[in-house]
Amino acid sequence: MRLNHWSESRARRVLGGTALLSSLVLSTLTGCPPETIRDPFDPDSVEDPALDPRGQFDLRVKPDIAGTADAPGACSCHYTKQDTVEAFLKTDAEYDAITAYGGGKFLTKNADISPFLQKGAHQGPALTQPQYDRARAWLQAEALARGTNGGSATTPTVAVRSGDFYINLEPLTGDPLSKITFTMNPSGTRSYLVTALKLTAGPTADIHIKHPRFIIFSATGANADTSDALATVDSTVTANMTGNIGSGTVLLSNLPASTARLALAFEVIEKVNPKPNVTLACKSYGLFNPAVKDRLASCAALCHSLGAPDSRASQATNAFNMAAARGSVEADLQKLCVYTLGRINPLDPPKSVLILQAAPVSEGGTSNHPYKLMAADLPGFKTAVTTWAAQEK
Repeated sequence: MRLNHWSESRARRVLGGTALLSSLVLSTLTGCPPETIRDPFDPDSVEDPALDPRGQFDLRVKPDIAGTADAPGACSCHYTKQDTVEAFLKTDAEYDAITAYGGGKFLTKNADISPFLQKGAHQGPALTQPQYDRARAWLQAEALARGTNGGSATTPTVAVRSGDFYINLEPLTGDPLSKITFTMNPSGTRSYLVTALKLTAGPTADIHIKHPRFIIFSATGANADTSDALATVDSTVTANMTGNIGSGTVLLSNLPASTARLALAFEVIEKVNPKPNVTLACKSYGLFNPAVKDRLASCAALCHSLGAPDSRASQATNAFNMAAARGSVEADLQKLCVYTLGRINPLDPPKSVLILQAAPVSEGGTSNHPYKLMAADLPGFKTAVTTWAAQEK
């Protein structure tokens, strides 16, 4: 099966070798081949570059740290022992080493005071201004994404563009069926109007939120929405119910001129009034595995699992971790089934985000997902999802 909109020669150039190209081609036999012709490994050329903290580090900071054989990086000396100073960096493990160093010593509330940026010449080179700017943008994103600067960590991000959006709240609530949904459309230059902004609580508990705020991520950093239009929100949504967040409408203005992504953070987001007798499980697991699961496995191989070849893998994995689909651990697959259930519209299965993300825009799909199923594969995927969803009502 050919790669949708990609020539084989271009794919081989981008992916860096025949072996990896073969792996990707095999994965597209049952999964999500790329539709965009832009290079997913070039952060400045793709339609949706990685703007999550991990993605920013890997694409914009790590090369400055590691350097090359011909041009040592700003931190290259820390890959080997220097006198009595032990090495703490390992190739391809830089992110984990730096973020964990000294219990998070570099991840300060204010990026400007991070010891990472305060690095002087000492025994190695000082950061150049471009290196400083890239590192500062990454650390700023880390502080907001982790909630280091106060409040909650952020939700998974979505692209800034027109469309209907879905954000799973499981990372913040522990309930994979809790979510935020909204519609977004342009409203003047560098402005978007968010409407139908709603919170849905899963079955395990009510959800209380206080002072939600949109966070805007771009290649130059991360910042909270200046309007702070939801500052007075303090509300609770009952389990299995949906409610507006504030008035349900927010105008986001002065957005970055370049590509950007949105997330939400909260002063408080918590489960209240837990329902102790609720068990999260799929009713029709046999219809999910293997028919739906196998499709997810190929998406995981491409971008929805850490270590996948796409430069946005950490961003995609944060939104929906499909790694379990590549394994055979029954408990993990059962859990994946429930997590996938959160992407289903039980009242109108064809309108499920799980389908819309994989469908081309010309067929009603979302525009904020760079990979689409090929035309020959989409009907089978729709049938598998809708058949499964119909039994999960």
